[in-house]
Amino acid sequence: MDLQEIIKLLEMEYIKILINNLKFGKMKLDRAKMVTKDFLTLLPFKDKDDLVLKIKTFTELQNEFKMVYLTLLKINEEQKSNELAYKMREFIKQNKIDEALKLVE
Repeated sequence: MDLQEIIKLLEMEYIKILINNLKFGKMKLDRAKMVTKDFLTLLPFKDKDDLVLKIKTFTELQNEFKMVYLTLLKINEEQKSNELAYKMREFIKQNKIDEALKLVE
């Protein structure tokens, strides 16, 4: 998943939280506008590290949007896990089982 795809997923997560907060009276319209303006100031993201740092900082200040950061962490963890599985698969296909197992030590 590239950076733009991750950003789209995080934007959707932000919007879902915003909708729920407005719908159930957890946030007033003026606060929603302010928080959304703050969210938009995060853009653009230079790279993945910049994305993580900005989203983490934003969600620390706007705690009701913590799920956006948790979604990002989940995506990162899944990517690392998939990369590890791919590397292990390549070693195993070459009958290099010890090397494959060393990757998870």
